[in-house]
Amino acid sequence: NEARNAKGDLYTIRLLQFDVNMELGNYNEAYASLQSLKDKSAFDYLVRKAKWEDHTGNLDNAILLMEEAFEIVKEGKMSLYCWTLSNLADMYGHAGRIEDAYQSYLAVLKKNPANLYCLKGIAWIAYSHDNNTAEAKRILQFILTQTDMPELKLMLAEIAESEGDKVEKNKLLNEFISIVTRASYGDMYN
Repeated sequence: NEARNAKGDLYTIRLLQFDVNMELGNYNEAYASLQSLKDKSAFDYLVRKAKWEDHTGNLDNAILLMEEAFEIVKEGKMSLYCWTLSNLADMYGHAGRIEDAYQSYLAVLKKNPANLYCLKGIAWIAYSHDNNTAEAKRILQFILTQTDMPELKLMLAEIAESEGDKVEKNKLLNEFISIVTRASYGDMYN
């Protein structure tokens, strides 16, 4: 709103309005911002429309839109390539297309071996699809040596629960709560 009042770029404002309203759960406002975008073939529109379709339960269409967006950026900037393909990998995973998800994560890691988000996705595949809890834990513990991602504690707690280790599960849940209730996190994990 401040950007709009300061006469900021209207296109960018509409993109940000969609993003913020989706995060806040203001779905009618988000949809109105999305509909106000004129170029329905632009990358910025396609990724947001994919997010909208995923939100409304139309995962197949979300994947098609994200694939279309990826075609636009696959020969361009590495950061957009990696971001788009890793999000597409997530969608493939949600659709049960595990091999597509795995190969997409690997393709991103070829371009950017430090992409911890893709390692997290591979850890999830190891756990949820391959039932390889040891490998999933190894990957997640490695990620935790590189960065502090509190949600990894939740994944590790879920793995501990699946292994019947209630003590480890509770320890990890308490660690997660201790981290995310710090004032510096605000309402991020509320």
